[in-house]
Amino acid sequence: MPTDIARYSIELFKPGGEGAGIEEILDRHADLKIARSIYRTRVEEYPGRLIMLCDHARVLARGAVHRQRGAPEISSARLALAAEVERGKGNRAQPEQAWPMVPAKGKG
Repeated sequence: MPTDIARYSIELFKPGGEGAGIEEILDRHADLKIARSIYRTRVEEYPGRLIMLCDHARVLARGAVHRQRGAPEISSARLALAAEVERGKGNRAQPEQAWPMVPAKGKG
């Protein structure tokens, strides 16, 4: 698949976490379900390393290991939104919809 149309990326970070920077982009894919599957596999392949599933610059899941559960942290709300947008059902809010303008004091 050409990487210019691959919307989702699976990124491996250098030891030391997010502040250390990206070591490598492990995979890219245009389909969210496939990208999630690849992400889960990569988290298992690189235990203890930070791996992120991203939709361009938005992080959908982080492979940071939970201390309590030992499972990768996945933002289910973000994954659900990404799935809806991919299916065409989701509506990305326009800035004026997301942050309604409040009239300045003394005007209007």
